[in-house]
Amino acid sequence: MTSFAEWKKITEAEDGSTYYIDVASIKQNNGFVYYWILIDYLKLTKIGTYSDISEYKVNCVDEKQTWLSNTFYSQPMAKGKIITEKIPVWNYYGSTLNEIRYLTPGSLGHNILKEVCHFESIK
Repeated sequence: MTSFAEWKKITEAEDGSTYYIDVASIKQNNGFVYYWILIDYLKLTKIGTYSDISEYKVNCVDEKQTWLSNTFYSQPMAKGKIITEKIPVWNYYGSTLNEIRYLTPGSLGHNILKEVCHFESIK
């Protein structure tokens, strides 16, 4: 995934983490938009990672998101060893894998959803 990714910086969180979208991964299928997010953490996380990549699908009309997968890395920008131990079953938005979730307007996740949906609509 990371070898062919076209990471575009999209935002920074209050904690200093930097969020990137893989522009090449944004695809529409059966009314959903699929995309990959990379998060670079400012500091080493509690589980010993500096970055992670997650795949999401969103319904741009209903503004609902489903978290599909997650991979943690020992170095920034999804480099180094893949960390597979102590993987949380929840993500930074508070959802679990395959849970359909409504994102609060103005939240970081909602802003990313809007960016992805806007990008897909202008392709």
